Amino acid sequence: MLGYSTNRAHGVGSMFKQGSDNFTSSGALAWAVVKGIFSVVGNTGTGILGQSDFTRYSKGKHSPVLAQLIGAPVAITFSSLIGIITTSAARDIIGTASDGSVVWNPVVLLSDLQEHEHNTPGARACVFFAGMAFAIQQMAINLLLNTLSSSMDMVGLCPKYINIRRGSFIIMVVGILIWPWKILASATAVVIFGSGWGCFCSGQTGIIISKYFIIYKRKILLKDLYINSRESIYWFWDGIDWRSIFAFFLSIVFLMPGLAYSARGESNGFWSWIFAVSYAWGMFMAIGCTLLLNWLFPGTTKMPDSKVDDYYNAQGDSMKRQFSYDEESVVSATDFDDAAVDVQEYQEVKAKNAAVVLAA
Repeated sequence: MLGYSTNRAHGVGSMFKQGSDNFTSSGALAWAVVKGIFSVVGNTGTGILGQSDFTRYSKGKHSPVLAQLIGAPVAITFSSLIGIITTSAARDIIGTASDGSVVWNPVVLLSDLQEHEHNTPGARACVFFAGMAFAIQQMAINLLLNTLSSSMDMVGLCPKYINIRRGSFIIMVVGILIWPWKILASATAVVIFGSGWGCFCSGQTGIIISKYFIIYKRKILLKDLYINSRESIYWFWDGIDWRSIFAFFLSIVFLMPGLAYSARGESNGFWSWIFAVSYAWGMFMAIGCTLLLNWLFPGTTKMPDSKVDDYYNAQGDSMKRQFSYDEESVVSATDFDDAAVDVQEYQEVKAKNAAVVLAA
């Protein structure tokens, strides 16, 4: 679509040279730009929040850094530029819609281009390849970001009744019931959806950041994550971390008025301003609230260093009975039961291996 539109329009289109008719001041234009940026960030909020569903397959803890630091921003920026340039160039070719608005929806744009070109072979080829690209993209997004990630979450909540296949079917039904085609009704609806989605993802992301990096200092007891009793350090209050729940709702409650005003096409000063930066507001609000509640109610937090956890290899197998990190600096201890090693000696070997692993 990009190549066909720019070739027919002999460039990127006249919209790049025209001023804005919707924004009478530079301040209003700046806030619109900020809102657009955070709308894009909000759309990627699910990927940011659920990235561990995929990064856990990495060979090392630093493997995903390059892709997240360079690949994701470049891909998002490039795809956005494609849409902007194609819309501008296509406007010079087919004009505007019957109501005077710019045609931005790719599906509608393809139909209008084919009709404008009188169904020529070049237009049909453009529609075919663009349609195939959109179909592949939709399948990839729904399979990876929607179906797989969401079904994994449901399996974690109800492993006795839900597996990944059942979770995928549930997501398919929910995906139809929410009427996703309504989101594409207008460009404004797309921006509102992105910002609105960011309102809910930002709070959860902020809670994870504050707990992992600040409170628990990047230490996790893997075995305790799967213990459904008071023996787990993550049991909190009868299995519920009410502080995180409170922080989540507090992070989104200030954004709801702005979301409501934006959905009605209205503006209301303060509420609209913080909604324009919804993702940043929600994330930092959740971080601050989580840290404050942890300071006010420290008794419900058990630190990871209060217990000794097993060590696990890349396949997730417990290394409790086999330590072989560095033969020169780590005592080799394979199968303590058969060797009849004293419990105290076992603990000393385990502590030495743990010290070496942490130092590495």
